[in-house]
Amino acid sequence: MPTPTPPSISPTPNLPGPEFPENEVVGGLLETSSQFKSFYQDVRGNITQTIRWVLDKDLKDTAYTRFVFDQEGRVIPLYIVLPRIPPNPEDDFIVAHELAAFLVVNEGYPLAYTLKPEPSLHNLCTMLNDIFLTPLRDSMLERYGFDLERNYSSYTKLFYRQNVNFSCKPEIPGIFDSNTLSMAFAYAKYTIYWEQLLHEAGTRDIEFKSWYEEYCPSALNDGEELFKMIQDIGWDKPNDVKRFLDWVIWVKYQLNDYIDIYTPNVAP
Repeated sequence: MPTPTPPSISPTPNLPGPEFPENEVVGGLLETSSQFKSFYQDVRGNITQTIRWVLDKDLKDTAYTRFVFDQEGRVIPLYIVLPRIPPNPEDDFIVAHELAAFLVVNEGYPLAYTLKPEPSLHNLCTMLNDIFLTPLRDSMLERYGFDLERNYSSYTKLFYRQNVNFSCKPEIPGIFDSNTLSMAFAYAKYTIYWEQLLHEAGTRDIEFKSWYEEYCPSALNDGEELFKMIQDIGWDKPNDVKRFLDWVIWVKYQLNDYIDIYTPNVAP
């Protein structure tokens, strides 16, 4: 089963592959997946933006939604990129997950964006946003019968594959390492997922935590601190997310020279 990657914000709408009409993407899934059919029929009419469906065969086991700024400075989802069109029957979750990005943005959840055109900062913003975007989207999908335990397993397996050679750089006081910080954001995201969506309150995924203890203990420490703040503030309302992002950017890491926050005002 392909695994979603975090939505990203880009100033340029460069398409990575050919576009396809929506019926070629969802037609088969509507016939083979009762969960997808219920979700799609329930929410599709609430998505007012034009969705562009794009194929990128190089993705293999991932998919993503790309956001862009429009001419009035609004953040809008632009296109969904999938590894297969038409999708396989087991891709029902991935397509629903990407559609749910539109719903979250339309509800006014704030997004972090980079002030400087550096790939490392772009990735950092993507990971910061996804602390909330993945749990928010998948909590919607749970209502329609999607198996979140299976999807969590897919997420973490992909995480281990992508970071097989990862190790934290030594900490330097006063200097943040964007890769290590991204790993702290990932830890906070998966801890929300484990505790809140899989209903394992007060516990940790032992295998996942052990990976951090071995390969990136500094990110584990920061990730736990981030999660404690999320517990104090909340995670499932736009104002909660805004307060958390303010704390991360202005207080905890003082990233305000590099990252800012935008509350979407989505174009009809």
